[in-house]
Amino acid sequence: MMSQQNEWCYEPGTRRNKHRWKHDEAGIQSMAKTIRLGRESGILMTLRGVHSPRPEFHLAEAIFTLRIAGHWIWGQPQPTEQRIAWPMVDLLHGLARIWPWLELEEGYPIPITPDHPGKMMQEAEARWRDVAIGKAEAEEDILFDFRQRHDLSLLFRGIHLAPLWLLREGHEALLWSPQLEHPLRLAHSAVMQDLTKMGDGLSAWLATSKAPRAIQARVRWQQRAEHTLKNYLPVIRGMSRADLKAMTGSPDVTPDRI
Repeated sequence: MMSQQNEWCYEPGTRRNKHRWKHDEAGIQSMAKTIRLGRESGILMTLRGVHSPRPEFHLAEAIFTLRIAGHWIWGQPQPTEQRIAWPMVDLLHGLARIWPWLELEEGYPIPITPDHPGKMMQEAEARWRDVAIGKAEAEEDILFDFRQRHDLSLLFRGIHLAPLWLLREGHEALLWSPQLEHPLRLAHSAVMQDLTKMGDGLSAWLATSKAPRAIQARVRWQQRAEHTLKNYLPVIRGMSRADLKAMTGSPDVTPDRI
């Protein structure tokens, strides 16, 4: 673990933050040191910002690592110069997009019950041996979309990371990665709070960027609660928005209108 002078925890709205961000001569907000978003006993991401050639259009480029309950998932310790900096705007935009499914979706979308997501395709392929080709192909597409909603590694564009799945199981969150010896189960509410801290930290970092991707990502993040409400029935009932509109007359039925 890094020393306290090199790491800190992002806590929105505190006086402490005012001394941990610096502004260059152009007035662009950037990270002065490595920051930590999340918590040691849950999901913890560390970020070290790198210089952007166009600071006013930065995309939160950073060298990053991620651990879950102390287990390294991405960016295991190695010399900093060997790590790759990446625009973290991808993570913020992706989290906002899949938030309703991380918050609400439980179980697998086809009739299989693997021990964890790493065995999902193995069980699905065993099932498909006994179903029509057309049905198997349709279910394969369903599982492809399912992975897009629950594998956090896919939120980064153009970089290969170890899979990291997050699935809700009642009051628990199942977290699986080939980097883990076995799946971890943590309180779902606490895991979502960790992701909220990550998103809030990235949104704060991108606040002064004029890049369209940064602006759009921040707007999507701020609207994630509304996005979740609009997708409430489609997620919990496994319906498409078109099917929901056919049934109710609107694709945006929220819990208070059920």
